[in-house]
Amino acid sequence: MRREGFCAGFRYDLAVRANDFQCEFVRGDTTIFPDVSKYREDIALKTLAEARQNEEIGFIDNPYIPGGRKDNFNPHTGIEKTHYGRDEHGDTRPRGSNRPEQQTVQDKYKNDH
Repeated sequence: MRREGFCAGFRYDLAVRANDFQCEFVRGDTTIFPDVSKYREDIALKTLAEARQNEEIGFIDNPYIPGGRKDNFNPHTGIEKTHYGRDEHGDTRPRGSNRPEQQTVQDKYKNDH
């Protein structure tokens, strides 16, 4: 995974953890805990194929961080995100909403006197 980059390794790590922590931990009177230190070729091939499909091979660091090369892509699908109706900060709330503007306690009492 080191030669394939950050995303392939990260996907492998997530898949191993998800698989191991969904297993049955007790069989009869014996407690079983999966060994996460053992390399799983089947999981490696699956996650490597997914990383290749999303064009994530060769990144040294996480490309999905803000400012990264894939900042505007969905990490689950590998498809560029759409920004319908959002401002530059991702805010989808309508402007001029019908919520009253909040006043400080001092402003509230200033108008009463």
